[in-house]
Amino acid sequence: MGIGIHTGKVLAGNIGSQQYAKYRVMGSNVNLAARIETYTVVGGQILVSLKTLESVRGLVRVDLQTYISLITDKINAIAWEFLHTPTIARNINK
Repeated sequence: MGIGIHTGKVLAGNIGSQQYAKYRVMGSNVNLAARIETYTVVGGQILVSLKTLESVRGLVRVDLQTYISLITDKINAIAWEFLHTPTIARNINK
């Protein structure tokens, strides 16, 4: 099992009645992250969308551009494999 990350607005909160409520996130951005995750091939692999990559550029190192086809949404997407966060780790240790 891997991880798919996409950046965007979602609907998040407790959904249900007072007796039975669960925290949920919904929306097309959640669905895209879930679909990106299905393209992970090894345990622990992390794939990020272009929108996420643009948000954290310079903070993370990525490799292996992967083209993914999301036919149901009639769009093609590109995901990158997330390698590590050298800049973030250095900033935390200061």
